Amino acid sequence: MSRSGARVAAAAAAAAFLVAGVLGLTSAYGASTLLDSIHLAFAAAGVAAVAPGSEAAARRFLVLGGTASLVLWLLGAAAAGSWIPLRPNDNWLHLALGTAFLGLAELTGGGARAAARA
Repeated sequence: MSRSGARVAAAAAAAAFLVAGVLGLTSAYGASTLLDSIHLAFAAAGVAAVAPGSEAAARRFLVLGGTASLVLWLLGAAAAGSWIPLRPNDNWLHLALGTAFLGLAELTGGGARAAARA
Protein backbone atom coordinates (compact mmCIF):
# COMPACT_ATOMS: atom_id res chain seq x y z
CA MET A 1 0.00 0.00 0.00
CA SER A 2 1.53 3.30 -1.02
CA ARG A 3 1.25 6.32 1.22
CA SER A 4 0.11 9.63 -0.17
CA GLY A 5 2.05 12.87 0.19
CA ALA A 6 -0.50 14.37 2.58
CA ARG A 7 -0.52 11.25 4.74
CA VAL A 8 3.28 11.19 4.95
CA ALA A 9 3.33 14.91 5.79
CA ALA A 10 0.61 14.47 8.43
CA ALA A 11 2.49 11.54 9.96
CA ALA A 12 5.64 13.69 10.15
CA ALA A 13 3.64 16.52 11.72
CA ALA A 14 2.15 14.14 14.28
CA ALA A 15 5.66 12.90 15.06
CA ALA A 16 6.83 16.50 15.57
CA PHE A 17 3.99 17.12 18.04
CA LEU A 18 4.79 13.84 19.80
CA VAL A 19 8.47 14.74 20.16
CA ALA A 20 7.62 18.22 21.46
CA GLY A 21 5.15 16.80 23.98
CA VAL A 22 7.42 14.02 25.23
CA LEU A 23 10.46 16.27 25.49
CA GLY A 24 8.41 18.76 27.46
CA LEU A 25 6.98 16.15 29.81
CA THR A 26 10.44 14.76 30.48
CA SER A 27 11.61 18.29 31.27
CA ALA A 28 14.15 18.30 28.45
CA TYR A 29 13.31 21.92 27.71
CA GLY A 30 11.02 22.94 30.55
CA ALA A 31 7.72 23.76 28.85
CA SER A 32 4.42 23.73 30.71
CA THR A 33 2.37 20.62 31.32
CA LEU A 34 -0.61 22.28 29.61
CA LEU A 35 1.40 23.03 26.48
CA ASP A 36 2.90 19.52 26.49
CA SER A 37 -0.60 18.06 26.78
CA ILE A 38 -1.74 20.15 23.81
CA HIS A 39 1.21 18.85 21.76
CA LEU A 40 0.39 15.24 22.70
CA ALA A 41 -3.30 15.74 21.85
CA PHE A 42 -2.33 17.01 18.40
CA ALA A 43 -0.01 14.01 17.98
CA ALA A 44 -2.94 11.69 18.73
CA ALA A 45 -5.17 13.62 16.32
CA GLY A 46 -2.51 13.27 13.63
CA VAL A 47 -2.29 9.52 14.10
CA ALA A 48 -6.09 9.31 13.96
CA ALA A 49 -6.11 11.36 10.73
CA VAL A 50 -3.46 9.22 9.06
CA ALA A 51 -4.66 5.79 10.21
CA PRO A 52 -7.82 5.49 8.08
CA GLY A 53 -5.85 6.33 4.95
CA SER A 54 -7.85 9.38 3.96
CA GLU A 55 -5.91 11.99 2.03
CA ALA A 56 -8.52 14.61 2.95
CA ALA A 57 -8.30 13.79 6.68
CA ALA A 58 -4.52 14.11 6.55
CA ARG A 59 -4.74 17.53 4.85
CA ARG A 60 -7.41 18.65 7.34
CA PHE A 61 -5.08 17.72 10.21
CA LEU A 62 -2.25 19.72 8.61
CA VAL A 63 -4.51 22.76 8.18
CA LEU A 64 -6.01 22.58 11.67
CA GLY A 65 -2.68 21.80 13.35
CA GLY A 66 -0.99 24.63 11.46
CA THR A 67 -3.75 27.06 12.31
CA ALA A 68 -3.70 26.09 15.99
CA SER A 69 0.09 26.51 16.08
CA LEU A 70 -0.18 29.98 14.55
CA VAL A 71 -2.88 30.92 17.10
CA LEU A 72 -0.51 29.86 19.89
CA TRP A 73 2.25 31.90 18.23
CA LEU A 74 -0.03 34.97 18.08
CA LEU A 75 -1.02 34.55 21.72
CA GLY A 76 2.62 34.37 22.75
CA ALA A 77 3.79 37.19 20.47
CA ALA A 78 1.02 39.48 21.73
CA ALA A 79 1.57 38.35 25.34
CA ALA A 80 -2.17 37.60 25.38
CA GLY A 81 -1.82 34.00 26.50
CA SER A 82 -1.28 34.54 30.21
CA TRP A 83 -3.39 31.43 30.88
CA ILE A 84 -0.78 29.33 29.03
CA PRO A 85 2.91 29.92 29.68
CA LEU A 86 4.51 30.72 26.34
CA ARG A 87 8.18 31.64 26.19
CA PRO A 88 10.02 33.17 23.23
CA ASN A 89 11.34 29.74 22.21
CA ASP A 90 7.78 28.38 22.24
CA ASN A 91 6.69 31.27 20.04
CA TRP A 92 9.36 30.51 17.44
CA LEU A 93 8.48 26.80 17.54
CA HIS A 94 4.78 27.55 16.98
CA LEU A 95 5.53 29.95 14.13
CA ALA A 96 7.76 27.37 12.42
CA LEU A 97 5.31 24.50 12.95
CA GLY A 98 2.29 26.49 11.83
CA THR A 99 3.99 27.76 8.70
CA ALA A 100 5.39 24.33 7.84
CA PHE A 101 2.10 22.49 8.37
CA LEU A 102 0.08 24.96 6.30
CA GLY A 103 2.76 24.88 3.61
CA LEU A 104 2.68 21.08 3.55
CA ALA A 105 -1.12 21.10 3.28
CA GLU A 106 -0.87 23.42 0.29
CA LEU A 107 1.93 21.42 -1.36
CA THR A 108 0.12 18.12 -0.97
CA GLY A 109 -3.14 19.10 -2.54
CA GLY A 110 -4.82 22.39 -2.03
CA GLY A 111 -4.48 23.40 1.58
CA ALA A 112 -7.35 25.10 3.38
CA ARG A 113 -9.82 25.06 0.48
CA ALA A 114 -9.35 21.33 -0.10
CA ALA A 115 -9.59 20.57 3.62
CA ALA A 116 -12.78 22.65 3.92
CA ARG A 117 -14.40 20.77 1.01
CA ALA A 118 -13.55 17.37 2.51
